[in-house]
Amino acid sequence: MSGGHINELLDIWTATLVADGAEPPFKSCKDLYSKIDSTPNLNCPWEIIQMRYDGTKPEHDVPSWMTTEYTVWYRNPCMLVENILSNRGFNHEFDCAPFQEYDMDGNHRFQNFMSGNWCWFQAEKIAEIPNARGSMFVPIILGSDKTTVSVGTGDNGYWPLYLSIGNIHNNVRRAHRDGLVLVGFLTEPETDKKHSDDVKFRKFCRQLYHDSIAKILEPLKAGMTEPEVVLCPDGHYRRAIYGLGPYIADYPEQALLACVVQGWCAK
Repeated sequence: MSGGHINELLDIWTATLVADGAEPPFKSCKDLYSKIDSTPNLNCPWEIIQMRYDGTKPEHDVPSWMTTEYTVWYRNPCMLVENILSNRGFNHEFDCAPFQEYDMDGNHRFQNFMSGNWCWFQAEKIAEIPNARGSMFVPIILGSDKTTVSVGTGDNGYWPLYLSIGNIHNNVRRAHRDGLVLVGFLTEPETDKKHSDDVKFRKFCRQLYHDSIAKILEPLKAGMTEPEVVLCPDGHYRRAIYGLGPYIADYPEQALLACVVQGWCAK
């Protein structure tokens, strides 16, 4: 809803309260927005990264994308993972170790993420690290979906980056239930039609995409080789090793991730 419509509804609300001498909870749309912005977020505040092009520039007719400063909003992924792991609502819907399940005919049965072969192989690699042996494997699942929001926002583009972990069961993740969280907002460079097909511009878009994700995930890097003690849904503390798992995206974003042109196979 637009700010003007919010103000209009608040005026109507105020008119209904005049007889009782009461006031509505918000004076205007700006007052409402400030209340929303002040909402606590589980000690995981939003931070920003400022990024810009640092390559060589032409002497004349410098494209706007070379001089623009791009802002990437993000939250600390370690804190978000710890919040998911410590959620007592996920008890009995959580796997602390990879497993393999077979039916009576010896067929491998797959259901939740930790039942897959990839998690099993990752656990074997963790067992080879002396200081990490016996640690719980926490696979990080990422996903993004660029979209345009036109209602009341003037066709603004949003590029949310989501995060989840493979330890919680699929039904929990699909129902959200705080098992899928927003970790950041990526940014997309824009330029005029003259420079939109420039090879340098396309390369910069790919680099900005990869560098943004790398910077957002940087806090997880230390926990990929050195175990971190975390609280789990069952109330027990365990040593955890993080690892980057699958990235869920549609084809255009798969092409960006794989650094291939449209029409090529991202795999």
